[in-house]
Formats: sequence, structure tokens, C-alpha cells
Amino acid sequence: DARAMKLQELVSRLEPEVQKAISTASLVLDVEDSELLEESVRGVTEVLQARVNEVEAACTSVSRHLRAASRHGAEGLDGLSGFEEQLAALKARTHEAFTRASTCLSKLESAHDEEQSAKAMEDLLPSALESVTQAELAADTVQSAA
Repeated sequence: DARAMKLQELVSRLEPEVQKAISTASLVLDVEDSELLEESVRGVTEVLQARVNEVEAACTSVSRHLRAASRHGAEGLDGLSGFEEQLAALKARTHEAFTRASTCLSKLESAHDEEQSAKAMEDLLPSALESVTQAELAADTVQSAA
């Protein structure tokens, strides 16, 4: 059946791409927190997001084919349902990897924001101390004059 062949090609193409993205994400994410690189985590998150979108589009396509086949009373619905199950499992694995990468990226971005805030405070500290010193001198001058 042409539908089954088309869906087989879709799943056969998509499955290794998704598995490669998940494996790459694992290599990037399965290191000590101190060794995680924000750019690398962002990269795998973007790749996984693209794979999630592809799998969701494939699931939609399979559902459409199943509905069309059932309307036309086509044989082999069980075979088409098998593709739906394969894609559902692939979708779950992809979502899990994407969620893990997204969570990791959020933590890294928060840590980066905290570092930036601390650095900004450190940069402002000398001028703040200078202002306090100037204010104290001005207060002493006013007190001496009074």
C-alpha cells in the first residue's frame, strides 16, 4: 500500500535523526554542572526543538493517513497504527530530552544572569564608595562651618 510505504519512509528517516539528536544531547548534558557550556546546551536545545516539531508533524501526518484509510475502508489499518505507536514513543523520548535540555539551559541562563548582576554590582562599588566618601567630607565640612 502506498500509504504504508510513505509512512515507513517517514519513520525510517526520522527515527535515526531523532536518535542522533538525543544521543548528542546526552553527550553534552551528561557532564559535571561546572563543565556545561551554555552555547552547547543552547545548540542541542534548538536541535531537539526542531526534532520535536518534525515528530509532531509526522504524528499529524500519520493521523491524517489513518483517518483517510478508515474512511475509504482500506485494509492494513493495523500496519498504519503501528507507525502511530512508533511515532508516539519517539515523540515521548524527544520531548523528554528536550525538556531536560531546556531545564538545563534555564539553569545556566539564570546562573549567567546572577553572575552578570554580581559583576555589575562589583563595577559600581568603587563609584558608590567614592560617593559615600564625598558625602562624608561634605557633611564634615558643613559641621565644621557651623
